[in-house]
Amino acid sequence: MNKLRQKIETRKIINLILPLTRKSNCLKFYSNETYNHKRKKFELFVRLQKEGYNPIFSECIFFNGKRADLLAIKEGRGKGFEILESETDKQLAKKLLGYPKLVEWYRVKTLVDVQKIEL
Repeated sequence: MNKLRQKIETRKIINLILPLTRKSNCLKFYSNETYNHKRKKFELFVRLQKEGYNPIFSECIFFNGKRADLLAIKEGRGKGFEILESETDKQLAKKLLGYPKLVEWYRVKTLVDVQKIEL
């Protein structure tokens, strides 16, 4: 994919996010998140940065009201991540139905998953 096409595809993905939640490369935590959830989000965020993903959005909200734990873009391709604590895979599958199809979605259940996800 050439540089112009990468910029166009990146802009398409960013335009899926509500403007107020488009602050990139900042990691957001909420008080109701568990320590393990925060740790996995942090570890994945750092790994995405090391792999050259830029921008990375944390807790971004899409126009349909759905919220992603992390959304990262590299070379015009978006990868989204949902970090699971108590949710089942079935609940996640249902949740992902409302997420943008332009983004490839991954589930993160353990710290091992953070290291094994192919980026």
